[in-house]
Amino acid sequence: MRNLMKRISALLLCLLLVLSLPVTVLAAETQNADETPSGEEGTTLRIFRRQQFLEFAESCRLDSYSRNLHVILMADIDLAGADFAGIPIFCGSFDGNGHTVSGLSITQDGSNMGLFRYVDDSALIRDLTVSGKVIPDGSRSAVGGIAGHNAGNILNCFFDGTVSGAEDVGGVVGINAVTGILDSCHASGVVTGKHRTGGIAGNNQGVIRSCNNRSQVNTTAEENQVALSDISLSTIVGSESVGTVTDIGGIAGTSSGIIRQSKNRGDVGYQHMGYNVGGIAGTQSGYLYRCENFAQVYGRKEVGGIVGQMEPTTLIEYAEDTMQLLQSQLGAVSDLTGQALSTIHDGNSDVGTQVGNLYDSLTDAKDAVDTLLPDGDDPYPPDQDTIDAAINNVSSSLASARSSLNGIMDSVIDTTSSLNRTIGSLAGQLSAMSATIGNASQNLGGTIEDISDRDAAEILSGKVEKCTNSGSVLADLNAGGVVGAIAFENDLDPESDLQISGDDSLNFDAQLRAVILGCENSGSVTAKRENVGGIAGWMALGLAKDCLSTGRIDASDADYVGGIVGKSSGYVRQCSAKSDITGKAYVGGIAGEGLTVTDCRSMVQLTGSEKTGAVLGMRGERTGFLKKVDGSEESEEETVAGNYYYTVGSDIGAIDGVSYAETAQSLAFDDFVALEGLDPIFKVVSVRFLYDDGMVHTVTLTPGESLSPDGIPKLPEKTGYVGRWDGLADADLTDIRFDVSFRAVYTPELETVQSEALGESDLPTLLAQGQFSGNATIQLTRMGKGPAPGVHDKFLEGYAFTLPAGTADTLRYLPETQQKNVRVMVQGADGGWREVSHTQDGSYLVFAIEDGDQSFCLIGSMKKSIPWLPITGAGGAALIVLLAVILLIRRHRKKKKAAKADASATSEDT
Repeated sequence: MRNLMKRISALLLCLLLVLSLPVTVLAAETQNADETPSGEEGTTLRIFRRQQFLEFAESCRLDSYSRNLHVILMADIDLAGADFAGIPIFCGSFDGNGHTVSGLSITQDGSNMGLFRYVDDSALIRDLTVSGKVIPDGSRSAVGGIAGHNAGNILNCFFDGTVSGAEDVGGVVGINAVTGILDSCHASGVVTGKHRTGGIAGNNQGVIRSCNNRSQVNTTAEENQVALSDISLSTIVGSESVGTVTDIGGIAGTSSGIIRQSKNRGDVGYQHMGYNVGGIAGTQSGYLYRCENFAQVYGRKEVGGIVGQMEPTTLIEYAEDTMQLLQSQLGAVSDLTGQALSTIHDGNSDVGTQVGNLYDSLTDAKDAVDTLLPDGDDPYPPDQDTIDAAINNVSSSLASARSSLNGIMDSVIDTTSSLNRTIGSLAGQLSAMSATIGNASQNLGGTIEDISDRDAAEILSGKVEKCTNSGSVLADLNAGGVVGAIAFENDLDPESDLQISGDDSLNFDAQLRAVILGCENSGSVTAKRENVGGIAGWMALGLAKDCLSTGRIDASDADYVGGIVGKSSGYVRQCSAKSDITGKAYVGGIAGEGLTVTDCRSMVQLTGSEKTGAVLGMRGERTGFLKKVDGSEESEEETVAGNYYYTVGSDIGAIDGVSYAETAQSLAFDDFVALEGLDPIFKVVSVRFLYDDGMVHTVTLTPGESLSPDGIPKLPEKTGYVGRWDGLADADLTDIRFDVSFRAVYTPELETVQSEALGESDLPTLLAQGQFSGNATIQLTRMGKGPAPGVHDKFLEGYAFTLPAGTADTLRYLPETQQKNVRVMVQGADGGWREVSHTQDGSYLVFAIEDGDQSFCLIGSMKKSIPWLPITGAGGAALIVLLAVILLIRRHRKKKKAAKADASATSEDT
């Protein structure tokens, strides 16, 4: 009975808090990020030398030292070899004056690490460049190149180098708090982390404006694995699964604040590893506006060109007196929850962790409310972006509190009487909070309502607006050109998704909103399993409106594949798709499966095995968990209406092979392009060449026109690499009737490539020397004959060869049999044969080739030679005979001469 009463008490506690959670905030005046935060003129410190900088850093161990202090850097500072662990806290104004602090090396144990460890909400840091590495050991939380934890303003600052940590890791800052503003900041290098890792900020609760990232964020397998040393009791029972890498973004790992007009050009993630991976933000529940991603984004699940996972948010407005009362009550709740945490610290570890998470969430909510209330001592109220960021953080923090309460309710066990007294006090305080909020607004009454479809321009939470992606997205499931998924995160098991059905979970007792508005995608989206879309992979709820996708969707083994969204239980309105789409089943020009799809336009080339259509693969079915905005039930005809498509090739039907008049029907090309409001891109054919830096060269053709070789742009050269337009060599560039894209691919040069075919001693039959890209091999085809033979020529052996991309100048051939007096013949691009000189290098014949050469062969001679020894013997005999005859003749002549001489002498004597 005692345990039962405690469980009932815990349940009542949860219900009271849930009924009192949703809040909003007040508006305030604006403040520019570059104004002096303190409003008072203080002391000025000019730093010229390294030692002076180190002394300044040591003085900042006391927070009051830097209040109203104006620091100006007068020269570059090199910290290489210095005993430096970061400026502990800074509360003044730091003007880098365009100078650089280089040689930064922070490797000590700890968290909140960076050039500045803590930046106070009164601080301003501007015009500073920092280079080096911040790779602490130990807890490694809140790690950034410039600041570990930022609550102030950082303006026009640059970081180049390496940043590595466990969680909340960013190229510029680790955590950007509710009051934090990052304006016109840049990062390049490498950023790695386990949870909440971003090129600019790991965790953004404040404002990021006009920032640019070129850092590589978690782009190797090692960075996406979790070491045994990272596992502890707290991580096992905590809200993040230790065995996964989550929340990775080009700008922010996670964002509940605001990100405006920021760009990412650094690759994000690693193939088939990591959850919630986005070109701009890994997860987001705040506001993203006019952000752009140009780089490739990789991950396993919830992967998007702009956002990996978009979590719904809530919003209700209250008056100022209610907010002030709620501020006090939230403080009391935080204190009581802290007492509960201390009481059960030695008890059940799971409950302790959940209460700890609840405490953190309520503390964040209280801090956000503090930010929103006017401070009579501060002449500069927070700017509008800071106000909006705080609104989003109140909603996000309280939603996290609801999640923690679920865990407490499920796992609460017998504790001490002290805990009972604490929970009793907490319940009383929560009752007061419930009454406070009840006086301000009608209670939601436990309904679950998707209010995304009543979006308004002034609502800046739970929204991604006018963002564009041109980078490739590669994932296993839940992949989108803009957003991977609109859904609720299951922290304990990112591999599974929280299904929104029934009324058992306290998480969904609220109004929900998530909006994708006016976004565009031209990047390819590739996935293996399910839920793949040009704009969003999976929409459990939410609204996608006025979006355009022209990127290729390649998911031949996946179900639920669409030009706009793979699978949607939300609203898809006024969206257009012009894409080449490949899927398995449930494949549609707008959605693989969609519940509400209206006024959409589709011009697609679509391939699928079943349940395919130019608008929808199949209609979706209402789950019954969401209350309609107006309380009504739409008919099936109303949920799909006003959709038109043009088929490139044969008509495939609108929905599962069938078209419906005025609901989803085909139009002729001229009628289709004449539709009001249709994007001009549908009237032309675009051939896009995508450079690796994100730039795009587009050649515009009329349908059916051919692309001339002069229209193909030249690839910029890169030392040590060979570049090519991927897919161009195999493309048919005549009679082009649909958009096509070619991406620049650079692969390292190789000086030697070899054939797959092996000769004697397992040596390659053919080697080619030159400059090549990739790891491709030489393809050989045996030849049966060579050039037209001469009278005494004999064809010995030969091959036609195909070399990998690159250039070659020398071949090394291993003959099948060693031959003497052979000639090497090479066939050129014109089909003609020519003899080339060769040398012998061991068993290989070495000879030169030219561009375009395609075959070679060895030629021997059929002339019969006369054996040398027989010829020598016969010649010798003849010579001997001849010499004998000559000797006999000469001897005979000598005898005659001697006889004549004797006769003459005798006659003279007479």
